[in-house]
Amino acid sequence: MKSINERKRAKITGRGGLRHFTLLTDPIMDSPEWAQLVAPAMKMVLYLARQYYGKNNGQLTASCPLLNHWKSNRQKTYALKVAEEGGWILKNKQGGLGIGPTFYAVSWFSIDKVFDDQLLEPTTVAPNTWKQKNAIPDTGALSHPIRVLKKAA
Repeated sequence: MKSINERKRAKITGRGGLRHFTLLTDPIMDSPEWAQLVAPAMKMVLYLARQYYGKNNGQLTASCPLLNHWKSNRQKTYALKVAEEGGWILKNKQGGLGIGPTFYAVSWFSIDKVFDDQLLEPTTVAPNTWKQKNAIPDTGALSHPIRVLKKAA
């Protein structure tokens, strides 16, 4: 009997390959802070958390193929701003033209050392800054992008 190579084995058996698991515990999902988070920001937090694989918290980016379906940069900016002001994500390295993307960390996992010049100090305990925020963040003049689009139409 011929042996099945590893690539075919994964396809046939349904096992194998790299699969990610995003951990959102009950205290997070049952919190009033999570319930108050607007949908675009919640999606952004989940997309960033999806990139975490155990030792790269601080190297999560919002400029990846996962976010290609977002129609506007304004909506991405709004979601990042609300998630960051709510304490769900923390900026670890500022990006820009010619220097690469901005990197974030999710606040319910400890922060890893991923760069020599990172903004956040590596931690052994999760910062959990989302717990310290009690109200919906004030986004100033930037209103919800979906409402803005409906008003403009």
